[in-house]
Amino acid sequence: MPRLDLEAHRRHLLDHGDELVRQVLTGTPDADLPGLEVHTDAIHYRAGRDVTVGYQVVLEQDAVRQEEYLLATTADVTGEVATLDSEQFGFRVWRHPHDPVLASAPEAFSPDAVAGWLATAGLASGEVALTAVAYRPMRRAVLRADVDGGRWFVKLQRPKRHLEYLERMALLAPAGVTPPVVAVPAEGVTITAAAEGVSLAQALAAWSMQGAVEPDPASLLELLGRLPGGVRTLPPQRGHDVRLRMALETAAVELPGRASEIADLGERLLAADARAELGPVVATHGDFYEANIFTVDGRATSVIDIESAGPGHLVDDLATLMAHLVVLPDLSAVHYAQLPGLIDRWYAAFCDVVDGPTLRARTAGLILGLMSGAGEAQASARLDRALAWAPRA
Repeated sequence: MPRLDLEAHRRHLLDHGDELVRQVLTGTPDADLPGLEVHTDAIHYRAGRDVTVGYQVVLEQDAVRQEEYLLATTADVTGEVATLDSEQFGFRVWRHPHDPVLASAPEAFSPDAVAGWLATAGLASGEVALTAVAYRPMRRAVLRADVDGGRWFVKLQRPKRHLEYLERMALLAPAGVTPPVVAVPAEGVTITAAAEGVSLAQALAAWSMQGAVEPDPASLLELLGRLPGGVRTLPPQRGHDVRLRMALETAAVELPGRASEIADLGERLLAADARAELGPVVATHGDFYEANIFTVDGRATSVIDIESAGPGHLVDDLATLMAHLVVLPDLSAVHYAQLPGLIDRWYAAFCDVVDGPTLRARTAGLILGLMSGAGEAQASARLDRALAWAPRA
């Protein structure tokens, strides 16, 4: 089977979203629908696999306003989906929250259903304020549930990933490094307690803007050192070289006008990877960055989102953190104006425990991995950051 031209499909989804929505709603791409508004909301690109685009749809007719969220994907999925095929393109479209892979999505996105889950588990009773924290179509969703002054998090995953998550929770929660699962109310669904303290992202913003206590990098190393040794027995995640090649492919899609720079950067990073000094295999978090790290009084005390925990190298957890920190000022200069100096200090501190050139190269590669769906301006800024961190030829 020939490889799908994901970039052509992505462009079509972006350029012809209005026609696609009209076809889903009426069966005709050029149907006359006065009062229809279609806005592209999110792009989810998985290099070599699929591309999915979310559309905010508003239809106002006869003073009645109807809002919907539609998603279109190149993935060959079944279920409550509309099939739009032509000689050039093929898409599957569904109405949120009827995700074709995440079977419990309609309930997980329903405040009433979540309230029932919490009540059945004896956790809380009353009206639930439900907020979507993250949604990756066909992969996972995280929702925050606030009720009775308490807070819980609802996580929705594919069946296989759900079982892997529970396996990791069985190792990590008893060690006190992540909030425990308090209920498993439906297929692919877990409910966890909220982590104590504030996220590292919040702690950094409070320090930068308000002069709060500066987060302590030594506590980050201590937290990683508390990951139980049993994590090393779990299946390993994809290798850095595989993720780097995927990031390079995605970067070229996001910024076709800078393809030659990306190709040159890729050669440098792959060469650096070949001579990397990784250190011993240890227990790693696998997605160690500021939103997944929680702090109390400036000290890192726990982590969330432990799906990627497994055997690996300390330098990769630290590079993941550094890559995310590097791009924060581009997202909000107001909140993170002081970060450049802190990044320099933390890099120096981390170089005491891992190889500095390897940390720099891996940070550059992971910055590239943050370009997907960032939009042209942010993607270009992130490429500049990656170039600045990459080793010279």
